[in-house]
Amino acid sequence: MSHDQLGKVLCHQLSDHPLEPRQLSNIINKARSDACEEVTALSGDIPAILHFICEQIKEGQDWHYEILLNTQQKVIGLWWMLPGQVKLLRRYWDLLLNDNSYNRNQYGYLTNIGIIIAGDGTSRNAWYAFHEAEDIDTHNWVFRCHLEVAG
Repeated sequence: MSHDQLGKVLCHQLSDHPLEPRQLSNIINKARSDACEEVTALSGDIPAILHFICEQIKEGQDWHYEILLNTQQKVIGLWWMLPGQVKLLRRYWDLLLNDNSYNRNQYGYLTNIGIIIAGDGTSRNAWYAFHEAEDIDTHNWVFRCHLEVAG
């Protein structure tokens, strides 16, 4: 959310007590700081994402994920699906579009989004992946992850 969007939401929610711009900035900066501290406490971004996903699975939600490691046991790929995406993929598994963007995060990893076409002709995100390489082996790994959940 942008500063202006958040300001409008909070203004609507707190109509009796409008916030000054500096107060809004303080709220945003505190939230960012808290998020960074939480990620740091979990040893970085990948462990934080995996911790969140595993907590959701422990609570009984149908998340799916796969990790790709290199020979030094470094995470070079992370693929995951939310519960709603699992249901959609199992229903509309046969038409997959793949959207990639290169070097759009602080690690320079490829952002990879699997998109399915639902029965009403709309497109839906089916899964997400980050991976270091943009080679055939890595794309095959991503596609195998898709096929395993799709059944």
